[in-house]
Amino acid sequence: MRPPGRRRDAFKKSLVFLAGEDEQVMGAQENLHFLTSSMPGAQGQPHEPFHAGHFIQEERGNILTDKVIRFLEAKPELGL
Repeated sequence: MRPPGRRRDAFKKSLVFLAGEDEQVMGAQENLHFLTSSMPGAQGQPHEPFHAGHFIQEERGNILTDKVIRFLEAKPELGL
């Protein structure tokens, strides 16, 4: 079994990091920078923390949905 996070550099598919600013772990700016700088697929994507806590889908579901749809629409290579 590999240690968690060991192969982040191998993930090359497009991804976007969306987290609540009030989320104490994932929403921290250090995590945003760490994760997006260590994954090739994250480079140049519209990562954006916004006002929400841990349950982002419940607190700001409409905003989260809009951001995900815009990300997917901008990525025709994903075949959606």
